[in-house]
Amino acid sequence: MDASARNLEYATIEEIYNMPEGKRAELIDGELYMMGLVKHLLLHLQCF
Repeated sequence: MDASARNLEYATIEEIYNMPEGKRAELIDGELYMMGLVKHLLLHLQCF
């Protein structure tokens, strides 16, 4: 095993819960993936 494999840090669900309001992310296999806004949802909400 090389040095980079031994120093991996995995994200946890606590990091998701502690994100600032308005930030979105997904946690997949210990990797945190930042997400953008869902534009079609915003357009739908603006129609009302």
